[in-house]
Amino acid sequence: MKRIISTIVALLVAAAPVAGQDLVRTVSGMDRGTVRASYATRPGTCGHEDNVQFGTNRTVINGRWNDRRCVEGPAFLQLEIIDGRVDEAEVRVGVESWPRAGAGVTDLGRLAAAVTASALLELAEDARDDAGEDLVFAAVIADSAVLVDPLLRLAHMDGIEEDTRKSAVFWLVHATDEDVSGQLEALAMDEGTPMEVREAAVFGLSQHDSPEANRALKALVTDRDVAGEIRENAIFWLGQSDEDGNVDFLRETYAELEDSDLKEKVVFSMSQVGGDGAVTWLLAVAGDRNEPTEVRKNALFWAGQADGSEDRLIAFYEDVTDRDIKQQLIFVYSQGDSDSYLGQLIDIARNETDLDLRENAIFWLGQSDAPEAMALLEDLIAG
Repeated sequence: MKRIISTIVALLVAAAPVAGQDLVRTVSGMDRGTVRASYATRPGTCGHEDNVQFGTNRTVINGRWNDRRCVEGPAFLQLEIIDGRVDEAEVRVGVESWPRAGAGVTDLGRLAAAVTASALLELAEDARDDAGEDLVFAAVIADSAVLVDPLLRLAHMDGIEEDTRKSAVFWLVHATDEDVSGQLEALAMDEGTPMEVREAAVFGLSQHDSPEANRALKALVTDRDVAGEIRENAIFWLGQSDEDGNVDFLRETYAELEDSDLKEKVVFSMSQVGGDGAVTWLLAVAGDRNEPTEVRKNALFWAGQADGSEDRLIAFYEDVTDRDIKQQLIFVYSQGDSDSYLGQLIDIARNETDLDLRENAIFWLGQSDAPEAMALLEDLIAG
């Protein structure tokens, strides 16, 4: 009896890869038609009609959710084939089956989930348009799918749809338990990879909650051989993180940067950190005449977006002598909805000795419907 059971198990194991290859062979050998199959889904996958939810959080990954019941169950896959390539891919969970098949439909029935996932990722390599993304997702939700190496291969593969490669990067982070920070860092640094895919790798690092991912982001920022767009993205995502040490890192790195675009990205990231310390740092940048003028003006603008910065920005007007910076301050005052900023504009319009600055303040007061602004303009007209 044990020999019989062992034989049956061996036959089932041997047959599983064949089922996956059946899917690939069926697709590649079809000129035009529809292929259907079903397979088990990983825990945490449920759906309703064409809406599929993956993971323990109630976040819709594919489709739109309408507050309907999310039903667990197998995945039902439908592929539209043209010239041996997947033109459209649709997967449903929470349904009993597809509608009855008509002419031109090949139904492969229930397939082994893990090998089906491998087959789907193989089909994604030459899928048309956005079908590759849908195939990647269909593979991700398969039960017991082996994902890391196949997704990495897709992410690095030249000559396929960029959206497919970006989808592979996304799911490397969100559907696997392995720390792939090193692989994502290498992908982000690869000059032969399209920029959008490299940027997706940086985003992936930002979503990977690990010290290694944070280290990789910092390494991308400080490496001068890395493309500016990638360094800017890394700076941005470091500024969005609550990780200890990121703020100090950005401040220290700013002093070493020479590129104005990178400096402006640090300025923006610091503005997102918020707090009195960030305002102090932004005003220090704005007041430093050794810094590029545009960077200083950006620092002022973002300081003006911070809560509780009004008094310090008003006082700052007397601390600087650069006309360009004063002009930017006037603009910042004009964008603020407060009596303090309105009063400062009126004071400049009345008392500033630099005519260009006075005219700028008067211009912005003319855009206001505040009674105090209207009264000043009437006084100026009356002489």
